[in-house]
Amino acid sequence: MKPLVFIETTIPSFYLETRTTARIEEWKELTRRWWDLQRFRFHLVTSRSVIVELAAKHFKHRRQSHSRSSLSRRRDR
Repeated sequence: MKPLVFIETTIPSFYLETRTTARIEEWKELTRRWWDLQRFRFHLVTSRSVIVELAAKHFKHRRQSHSRSSLSRRRDR
């Protein structure tokens, strides 16, 4: 069984980030590398709250992620 990892807003947020400072670029690269190479080793889950936050107006300018389907939604407690 794969280890369970809860994905909160920061991970997809950095995957889709459009700012270009040196620090942001480094975080984006690390996030994308992990997402592209490591996510398959884990059962990824998120909450409805994370989905709602990512769908919020301040994220509308970001492109849609092809990887959203790799997350399982977990019931909020």
